Amino acid sequence: MNKKYDHVPNQIADFVDERDIFGQIKTSGTGYHKASKPFHNGAYSGLKVQYASIGVRIIAFILDLIIVFTFLLVLDMTGKIFNIFINHDALQVIISVALIWLLYNGIFESSKYQATIGKMILRIKVVDIQGRRLHFLKALLREIFTIFSILPLGFGVWAIEGNSVKQGWHDKLSDCYVIKS
Repeated sequence: MNKKYDHVPNQIADFVDERDIFGQIKTSGTGYHKASKPFHNGAYSGLKVQYASIGVRIIAFILDLIIVFTFLLVLDMTGKIFNIFINHDALQVIISVALIWLLYNGIFESSKYQATIGKMILRIKVVDIQGRRLHFLKALLREIFTIFSILPLGFGVWAIEGNSVKQGWHDKLSDCYVIKS
């Protein structure tokens, strides 16, 4: 621990010199932030973590969109070939896409990789407040809570840059963190 901050309980040491183009903290030495309060509720886990910035998370989101919509496009083409999907009702399509998106995120973020394919490519993952893998239901709820982050003009997403642990509203509501793997 840094003696400079020993007298301040639950304080994260400030050793940031600058940020890179993606908003990631450039650290001295190891490249990790040894947090004296890595996860709230007073549970000190002793983990070395580096929180994922909004830039990296947005790029991962875009990669995931490309992956899911490519899958849906292939599924739709296959359906047309075999006449599976005869009637494309707009509401039915929206509900189907939303369910596939929720399942994609829920399954991958609760897997042993703790990340969607886009997050895996960028080497970030989602953890709970103890630094463990999420349960499927918690990963699913986190994705549902993303609606609350996006709807009010994206304020909940922009909140990621507003705090030291890079949590959006959906992360706070589900007690999760997105960290570098």
